[in-house]
Amino acid sequence: MFRVLVVDDDENVNMFISRLLVKKFKCEVAWAKNGLEALSMIKDFKPEVLFLDITMPVMNGIETLTALRSDSDTKTLPVIMLTAVSEKNIVAEIMRLGVFDYMLKPLIYDTTILRIKEIFERIKKAEEERRITKPPQPDYIP
Repeated sequence: MFRVLVVDDDENVNMFISRLLVKKFKCEVAWAKNGLEALSMIKDFKPEVLFLDITMPVMNGIETLTALRSDSDTKTLPVIMLTAVSEKNIVAEIMRLGVFDYMLKPLIYDTTILRIKEIFERIKKAEEERRITKPPQPDYIP
């Protein structure tokens, strides 16, 4: 299915989401403990989807998302924010920065599976629409 990078400083959250993505959705998964580590992994791993915690040491999720959106290679990468924060101003900020969706913690097994399934279906649909509206570009233009 998708190549996914999970970024959270809580190892239990990383393992929980990673296992779900591998077992239930057949994804290829890597994970990082903070935004700085994630940014250094992105070039080599080339994720198609990113699950990103907001509150992390070293580089938090909003700083990471800002860096992703300022890079032409990751500007349109679907990012799903993971957060225990439900304050409207924080949610408004992450939506302004162009997240694809967000999931509230604590993550509950059945609910998380349904949310991920719904999110992946929306990502596939958005990719199909992008393919239809944007004709393929030739590799070489003389």
